[in-house]
Amino acid sequence: MSGSFPDEVKLAFGSWLTDPEDQQEKEDALYSEWEALSARDISDSTLERRRKLNLIHRHMEGEKQKTLRSRFMSFVAVAAAAALIAGFFGLGRGIRSHSNTPSATSEVCMVTSSNSKGEFQLPDGTSVWLNIGSSLSYNSNFEKASVREVKLDGEAYFDVAKDGRSFVVNAGDLQVSVLGTRFAVRHTPLYERDQVTLVSGSVRVKGEGIQAVTLSPGEQLSYDRLLGDSTVRTVDTGDYVSWIRSQISLEDCTLGKVIENLEHRYRVKVSTLGDIDLDQHITLKINDESKEKIFTVLSFLADCELRIIDEGNIVLIR
Repeated sequence: MSGSFPDEVKLAFGSWLTDPEDQQEKEDALYSEWEALSARDISDSTLERRRKLNLIHRHMEGEKQKTLRSRFMSFVAVAAAAALIAGFFGLGRGIRSHSNTPSATSEVCMVTSSNSKGEFQLPDGTSVWLNIGSSLSYNSNFEKASVREVKLDGEAYFDVAKDGRSFVVNAGDLQVSVLGTRFAVRHTPLYERDQVTLVSGSVRVKGEGIQAVTLSPGEQLSYDRLLGDSTVRTVDTGDYVSWIRSQISLEDCTLGKVIENLEHRYRVKVSTLGDIDLDQHITLKINDESKEKIFTVLSFLADCELRIIDEGNIVLIR
């Protein structure tokens, strides 16, 4: 879409959009764009939330940048209208938008497309890396609230700033509470298990039907959403957070460890069929290659056949 407009038109439109003058008229125009996306009134249910995010992801599809850190435009508008503006400018890897509601506060939502990651900073100074196809939202009174609370759909890595208040991540049935620490959370329909992986500091995890657990650095809680049970184990945290880096060097690693890294980096589920040795050692270096290219190389190194079932499922066959 962005390619059909001259650069001078894009710049002029950008200046107009960010100028505080006639802000109400601009918000009304953006809201009209949102209304055009949905012909009927709908509730704010989880299902509708996913539908809206899918619309955003669709508009952001194909946006590919060469750097991990993105620049984002922030303005008061509904999420889908913001995505339309992002499509007009060809903005970076994610978008931050404010969604007006009838209440005194509004929701701020940060979204990444289904083929790119993004780095954000929350008002308290907390850094958040969102993996592809993920979203994080928080209330506009975040800075004044007694508890800093966010909601995650997808996968994220947090480097929480200490400011005396608790920081809470709601991810499906799990609630992760911290003060200041570094950790990763995964909550996605692609996997039946949600994960909380602690890199440093301390986190307390509780959820529907599970007893509260305090994790130590290097520990990971895995929660089975279908069975409602959880387990805690010691892991190599690098396997679960390496996706935040623009480059990964996996030297002399087992195939099982390589697959674990790639699953998180590309938000896919990898299955193996046949006599595949997951303990064989291989070396793989990754920059900005597509998952198709990387898994083609991996299948060659592992001497197996590659089957890409759909966007989120890959099978290695021997």
